[in-house]
Amino acid sequence: MVKLDNNTFKEYFKNLTNKRIFIDIFKNLPSLEKKVLLRDYFLYLLHTSATMSQDTILVSTTTKKSVAKQFTRRIENDKRIIFHYFIFKPYFCHTITPWKMKELHKWIGDLGLPLYSPMGVYPTQKEVSIKGGLYPQNILGIELVDEKKFIVNPNLFHFGVDEMEFMIEYKKIPINQERFVERISNETHYSNSIWTHDDFCGLTISIESK
Repeated sequence: MVKLDNNTFKEYFKNLTNKRIFIDIFKNLPSLEKKVLLRDYFLYLLHTSATMSQDTILVSTTTKKSVAKQFTRRIENDKRIIFHYFIFKPYFCHTITPWKMKELHKWIGDLGLPLYSPMGVYPTQKEVSIKGGLYPQNILGIELVDEKKFIVNPNLFHFGVDEMEFMIEYKKIPINQERFVERISNETHYSNSIWTHDDFCGLTISIESK
């Protein structure tokens, strides 16, 4: 079992022999699920470490409201907003979490690969990394921090309590997303769009740049 700090971790993968070993281990894993879990283990470190590249497909979120509030920033006249979000099962398909990384820790070590702290680089931030983006069908509502207001996702009012509990745990909130690509292009300043396809875990992420 090899345990390395972040800088040594980078040096490990600069070594071409280590890179080939990693690729061979990845290719020989018995299932796509195992490959996703191995990828997620290292992707989580790349995303959360300030010493490494931030260009990942992950969005940083937290289970701790006080941490979310600390990361809100006021830009000119923009309002500070916290998104309240939920994840449906199977969780590992849609997120990378520190407790999942902790669960994988022994397995990664048994593969002979380098390890980092299983609770992430900044454990007090309680980060949950969302794969791809924050999708409207998973947003419970938004909190206007400065105004101390909470705006509930209006689609929640279309269903009974029992229906909603089932959808939140296993599915998603039905959202009409017709003309989404057209609207995001014409009505916002965003240069990328993300959408999903039915594939492994029901979530294959595509990213398109203008």
